[in-house]
Amino acid sequence: MNEAAELWLEELGGGKRYPLPIEVFAVAAKLRALDHTDGLIPRLRVCRRAGHWALLRASITKPKTSNGPLARLAKTIESVQPSAGYSMMP
Repeated sequence: MNEAAELWLEELGGGKRYPLPIEVFAVAAKLRALDHTDGLIPRLRVCRRAGHWALLRASITKPKTSNGPLARLAKTIESVQPSAGYSMMP
């Protein structure tokens, strides 16, 4: 995790005891519950501490080689407008 990601997570409510906010776990859980053959990516719009909005997304990454892990989660965070209208649904 890079410094920018740490700042985003802190602004979303993460801290030293629980570095990942519950919203990150929620979007990851939604991804794990989906049928991965349809290509849907769950996203969740959340309010940051400063009152601005962010969009969380989660997706499954495939290993480059057969020796690597079966799958990993990639999570992204970006700034969005309040009118974006994203919900937990993919």
